[in-house]
Amino acid sequence: MLSKKPVILIILITILTSLSLGSQSSKEIVLENITGYFAQKIGVDESDIFMKLLHYPDNLKISANSKILVESRNAVPGLGHQTLKLKVFLKNGTIENYRITVTVSAKMKILVAKTDLKRNEWLDENKLEIKTVLITNNNLNIVKSIEQVKGLVTKQVIRAGDQIKRDMLYVKPDIERGENITLQFVRNHILIEADGKAKESGVIGDKIRVMCETSRKFVKGTILTPNVVVVNIK
Repeated sequence: MLSKKPVILIILITILTSLSLGSQSSKEIVLENITGYFAQKIGVDESDIFMKLLHYPDNLKISANSKILVESRNAVPGLGHQTLKLKVFLKNGTIENYRITVTVSAKMKILVAKTDLKRNEWLDENKLEIKTVLITNNNLNIVKSIEQVKGLVTKQVIRAGDQIKRDMLYVKPDIERGENITLQFVRNHILIEADGKAKESGVIGDKIRVMCETSRKFVKGTILTPNVVVVNIK
């Protein structure tokens, strides 16, 4: 009489293999959904998203027909190490919540310095260029186009080839604190001019604190031009 052990062993191996493949399939489906989520939110192709799975719940089993919703803490997710919330909608109407930890990076077209840039230097297209760079974190601070930096100047020295980041730039004020200016005191249709000094920085349209050199008094006025502040007297 032949032994049934080999048959039992084959069946057991088949079951274990099936479970293993099912688990891998679940991970692939999850990773595809997460990749698509980051690609859409960041604005790159799915092929430019690179992900490493750090934590995957053992009890998460899904199929290709499962509806999955990926959520992060921010409307535009950041790159790098993070934990995401995964909602799985089941056929019976219930929702299962899971936490998945991943490290995400992406190839992105960003703005870099073409030449060395000094502090307080105006930016233009001749000093900048677009390059594809692998970004591993802090993607919300990068600049993607030259249009985004028009009218901005550098806060610091930036070397050729360095990424241009938002916190490296600022809007140069039309009037800077400590600058000598012309004050126009206006009441009804009467205008009187006097020398003054800006006590705050600002751009055209801003209200800033100024000092009249004649009276040594401090007043608030509106920047009219890069050298003139209007003070309305009631």
